[in-house]
Amino acid sequence: MKRSQPAALIHGAWVALLAISGCALPGVADAPSANQPIASPLPVTFAAAPPPAATDMPAPPATASLPETGWQNLRPGIQFRRASVDVGDWVDWLVLLRVDPSRVDFQARYAPDNPQQVRDWQLLAGAAAVVNAGFFNQDNRITGLLISDGQVYGQTYRGFGGMFFVRDRQPVLQWLAEHPYQPDPRITQAIQSFPMLARAGRVIDGIPASDQRSRRSFVGIDRDGWVVFGVTTMPVWSLTALAEYLVHRSDLALDSALNLDGGASSGMWVSGVADGLLVNSIDKVPAVIAVIPRP
Repeated sequence: MKRSQPAALIHGAWVALLAISGCALPGVADAPSANQPIASPLPVTFAAAPPPAATDMPAPPATASLPETGWQNLRPGIQFRRASVDVGDWVDWLVLLRVDPSRVDFQARYAPDNPQQVRDWQLLAGAAAVVNAGFFNQDNRITGLLISDGQVYGQTYRGFGGMFFVRDRQPVLQWLAEHPYQPDPRITQAIQSFPMLARAGRVIDGIPASDQRSRRSFVGIDRDGWVVFGVTTMPVWSLTALAEYLVHRSDLALDSALNLDGGASSGMWVSGVADGLLVNSIDKVPAVIAVIPRP
């Protein structure tokens, strides 16, 4: 819902890597390869391109006037919420999912040769919900590490980023700058992304203080151990604004949080929720995190 339109929102299509307006970006020079370890995101640069016209900005969703839903129980251990948030001169809507890890399994799904929008991923996976999972290059190969049912793809980020993974059926969110990835046969599912937004209930130091705005998606773990997924509706969020919101929103009570992606790749689809309340990815994505209820 627009209150007034800041000129800063009409930004260029190519942005610095950590400002992220999308995942599969053509014309990237020195982009990290899925087949090479990545030491730092800083050398990555983008080819120049003309800024999009104002008409290229995504329009506010038709459902923007709907009220907040509050936390709704979809099934045991799975809760949905649509929340209103003031973001500068805009009012945005967050789509949130909170799940009890004792009642669900998390699966990393990866199909670089057959990417799908998250809505189609949810149907294909037969999942209660799916959210996009991390960065990929123009060939739809992930740029970090992904583990799906024990099968390892790509290479780990080094010195930055975070990793959401399942070890012994328990979800963990790990800051790779503090605890680098170590191979572990007990880890059956994992995705890496960046930047890490929060740890121990505090915003991570060093998140790029960029004014670039985008749609965002994230995964977090709250103080009760529940996993929280979320996606924003409007392209009005900086990374620092998202981190501050997630840490200070008392009803989320997040202990840790990781940015998953931004721009046209961001999306989350949930079974049993009206389509108009959800956010589908604009682009097709090769990887998602699927939430599967346990029998």
